[in-house]
Amino acid sequence: MIAPSSNTVVEPVTGALLATRNDVSVHFTRIRVTSISLDPADTRQFDQDSFTDAARLLGDARVDVVAWNGTSGSWLGPGRDERLCRAMEKVTGVPATTSTLAMRTALRTFGAGRPGLLTPYT
Repeated sequence: MIAPSSNTVVEPVTGALLATRNDVSVHFTRIRVTSISLDPADTRQFDQDSFTDAARLLGDARVDVVAWNGTSGSWLGPGRDERLCRAMEKVTGVPATTSTLAMRTALRTFGAGRPGLLTPYT
């Protein structure tokens, strides 16, 4: 899992969700995210290089999949996440996903025809 550096929730919640699973181990690395806005300095935090550098670190652990476990950046569109995944897959040799793409897949799987979105972001 790649998490935002300022996030204090994802690791404990993920651990709690998987507490009864003996067949899964989760490993984390972070990218620097300190502020969320449409300001260019903030959107640069989500540059592809940040993610590929973090993915490489997870690749050192020989993980089976890499996931961006953050919703910040999702306003940049699913196409951006698809490109991001391809770049992370290229540097790690394993499948990659993002929270945004996983949510989109889940909504389609469950037949959500017209979902709404509520966000704390600008």
